[in-house]
Amino acid sequence: MSGLPGLTAAEQESSVNVERFLDLVRKYTGIRELKSELIREFVEKSMVFRAERIDGRRVQRIRITWNCIGKCPPPMPQKDEKTA
Repeated sequence: MSGLPGLTAAEQESSVNVERFLDLVRKYTGIRELKSELIREFVEKSMVFRAERIDGRRVQRIRITWNCIGKCPPPMPQKDEKTA
């Protein structure tokens, strides 16, 4: 039971961070152009990895750490879906 208060505090902080992130999303609903100000508000850090050839295709991984919510893996494209 000694870890329960710490766990509860972490969950509460996570909930607050999600709310702050959703406030940001609501602020920028309906944007017409992606500007550096918007990126700075949403993105804490981005990492771009070296490009690789996988099954004859050029693949390049990225990792984005979002402000307020941290790391969130991007959705993986479906087999028949085109990628950039």
